[in-house]
Amino acid sequence: MKSKNKLLFGSYEGLRFFLQVFLLALCILLAGSSLLVADPGPDYCETIDDAGRKVRVKTFPKRIVSLAPSNTEILFSLGLGERVIGVTSYCNFPPEALIKEKVGGFGNPDIEKVISLCPDLLVADSLSDKKGIVRKLEKKGLSIIVLAPETLADVIHTIRMVGTVTGKEKETASLIGEMEARILTVTTLAGRISPGGKPTVLYVAWHDPLWVAGSGIIINDLIEKAGGVNVAGDQKGWGILGLEEVLAKNPSVIIVNSGHGNAKDLPLAWVKSEPRIGNVDARKSGRVYQIDADLSGRFGPRIVEALEQFSRYLHPEAFEGDGT
Repeated sequence: MKSKNKLLFGSYEGLRFFLQVFLLALCILLAGSSLLVADPGPDYCETIDDAGRKVRVKTFPKRIVSLAPSNTEILFSLGLGERVIGVTSYCNFPPEALIKEKVGGFGNPDIEKVISLCPDLLVADSLSDKKGIVRKLEKKGLSIIVLAPETLADVIHTIRMVGTVTGKEKETASLIGEMEARILTVTTLAGRISPGGKPTVLYVAWHDPLWVAGSGIIINDLIEKAGGVNVAGDQKGWGILGLEEVLAKNPSVIIVNSGHGNAKDLPLAWVKSEPRIGNVDARKSGRVYQIDADLSGRFGPRIVEALEQFSRYLHPEAFEGDGT
């Protein structure tokens, strides 16, 4: 009877040990042969990531796993699509990302799955860092950089860091140049608006409860650079706002984050129809708008599209005909 519990390697533990050794050997083989990209050699580079960690990228990254949709968009925008071997189930842009191996959800990746792909670089986010995922993967000997931008300037810095680590300096310079030119167009036009002409803005992420954007985050930066004033700027980060506070702040413009799936238009419908905020200026003037959450909530190259959309909402007359 005991023989039924035995395997070729003597036991299940023996098989498991063999598989671990085999996987390690496979990772070494893949790291050496993956893609026809010149390898500058060991100790490729060091950088300080957005979490303040000193990261040593041991070899030229040829097998990259992204742990956030924003990171995936950055990698593909720099022409690194062929080197990306794994993404989260939420990474849906660009379309080419959809066919990549999935390593789990956003903020809760399957660690064993990640390890099985034998990456030589992981690109994580602040959520993964806060949940201890980065530390767990780092203990496995993997090179990980954390991206956590809080302003448009931070996004530019983050893209430059990724480009440097992956050897895509030329592509990075081109992308950043384009982004900075578009940002300058918006801020120049917004700069012509007198302080008294700047609309007060409320950004709604969800309606039940009413989650809104405060200061110290990218949404606040978008509002200000587009020529608006964040009425919830007196609170830090994301927070809940009571309906009586909405009435007191009386925003002249409300921008609503789109939901997802069947709830895509639910937050917008609530803001437009909730009778208790019917007397807010934004409601009375019909200046309630929706923005795609994938634009405003992903801190990669497409964040500039979100800025341009904010500008059209806040000052349509100023930006009309400027190609934004």
